[in-house]
Amino acid sequence: MNFADFSFWWTLIVSSVVLLLVRWIGRNLKLWSDALDRIGLMGLSLTIFYAASRESTLIFVLELVFNYLAVYWIQRTKGWGRTAIAAVTILTNLLILVYFKYLDFIARDILGGSIASASFRPSDGIFSGLSQIPPGISFYTFQMVAFVVDSMRATDEKMLTFVDYVNFTSFFPQVVAGPIERRADLLPQMQSFRFRFSMANVSIGMRWIIVGLFMKLVLSDNLSTHVQVSEAMNAWTIWLSTYLFGLQIYFDFAGYSLIALGLAQLLGVSLTLNFNSPYVSTNIQEFWRRWHITLSTWFRDYIYFPLGGSRVPWASANLLTVFLISGLWHGAGWNFVLWGGYHGLLLILHRTFGQVIRLSKQVAWLITFNLVTFGWFFFMETDMSRMMMKLRSLITPAAYSLANLKVIVSPIQRSALIVIVCLSVLFLFLERTAVARKLPHGYQLFLSSPIARLLLFLLILVSAKESSKFIYFSF
Repeated sequence: MNFADFSFWWTLIVSSVVLLLVRWIGRNLKLWSDALDRIGLMGLSLTIFYAASRESTLIFVLELVFNYLAVYWIQRTKGWGRTAIAAVTILTNLLILVYFKYLDFIARDILGGSIASASFRPSDGIFSGLSQIPPGISFYTFQMVAFVVDSMRATDEKMLTFVDYVNFTSFFPQVVAGPIERRADLLPQMQSFRFRFSMANVSIGMRWIIVGLFMKLVLSDNLSTHVQVSEAMNAWTIWLSTYLFGLQIYFDFAGYSLIALGLAQLLGVSLTLNFNSPYVSTNIQEFWRRWHITLSTWFRDYIYFPLGGSRVPWASANLLTVFLISGLWHGAGWNFVLWGGYHGLLLILHRTFGQVIRLSKQVAWLITFNLVTFGWFFFMETDMSRMMMKLRSLITPAAYSLANLKVIVSPIQRSALIVIVCLSVLFLFLERTAVARKLPHGYQLFLSSPIARLLLFLLILVSAKESSKFIYFSF
C-alpha cells in the first residue's frame, strides 16, 4: 500500500466507514457476532489490496487459497507426510516468486543474450495486464513460507480457519512491504481480533504514523531530488549521491514500517518494530540487528540455522551464502548480489577481527556508518556498465577537480539541500540520544506529544512537492 498516496487514505476511510456502518447496524439488530469482526477485517484488507493493485489481486488470492489448503492438510497429517507437504508447498511458493521476479533476469543475464528474454516475461500470456512485479510478492511469499514451516513444527491441534489465515497474510498495513510477521506473533492477534477502538490506541497509533510520514514525505522525498544516479564522471556527485541515497532509503523504508506500525495500532494490533535506529550502530553486526529486523531474523531462522549457523567449520560460507541470497531477494540484478556479498564479507571480517581490534565508540561508529553507506553505492546503481564507469571515476584524481566540485548542486538546490540534511542529522541525533539513554527503542523521543506536534507542523510545511513511490515496493 502506498501510504504516501492520497488514494490509499481515501480508500481506507471510505472502506472503514462502510464497514463500521454495517457493523453498527448488525450489532443493533443483534445480527452481529464477534466472528464477523474478523470477516470485516478480511474484507477491508482485500478491498485495499485490490484498490492498490487490481492486476495482481488474482495471483495473491490464488496463493492465499493454495497455502491455506496446504497448511490445513499439514495439520491433518502425521509423520513424514507433514514434511513432504511442507516441502512441496514451499517449493511452489518459491517457484511463483522466481517466475514473476527473476525469470527475465535468468533469461537475460544468466542464460545469455541468445535467449530472447521477451519470451520469458511473466507479463505475457494470462498475466498480460501485469505491468510490473506483483507488489509485495517478496514479502508475503516469505511470510507464507515461514507460516508453512512453523505450522509443520506446531503442536497446537486447533484447526486453522480460512478467515484467520487470510487476515494473517493480507493484513493491510504490512502485506506489501512488511514487517514479515511470524505465526506466533500475529496469528493469535488475528484469531482474537475485535474492532475495539480506544483513545490510547488512536493516540499512540497517530504518533507512529506522523513520525513515519515525516520520515517519508519530509526527509526521504526531499533528499531524493538531490540524488543523481545517472552522473558517472563527477566523483563529488557520485559520493554525494551515495551518501544522500543512504539517508533516503533509510527514511523511506523505516518511514513505511512506522506508518504500518501506527495503522495496526489504531486497530489494536501490535506489529514487530522493523527498524531500530540502524545508523547508530558501532559495528556491522549491530547494524543488521537494527536494519530490516524481520527480514534479517527470517534469513537467520530459516536459512542460516538450518545450514548449521556458526557452530560448523564452514560458518563463514554460510554467512556469505545467506547475504548473497539476501541481496538477490532485494532485486533481480547483479548489483544486488554485489551488495549482499559486500555485507557478507564485512560480517566475516567483523567476526574474524572484531574481538582483536579495539576502537573507541566514536571511531567504530564512524567506520561502520561509512562502510554501510558505501554499500549503498552497489544497491543504488542497477546499470552494471555505468557502475564500472563510476568506480573508475572514484579512483581517478582528475574526477575530483575543483570545477566538478562547483557544479554538484546549483545555489538554490544547495540551500534546500543544506536544510534537509540538517533536519536529517538532527533526526539521527535524537535517535542516538534515545539509544544512549537506553529507551525502549530509538524512536521513543519522537512519540512524545511536543515533538510529535512539531513533526506534524514540519510535515505540513516542508513536505516534498511530489511524493515518490516507496523504494521497497520494487522488491
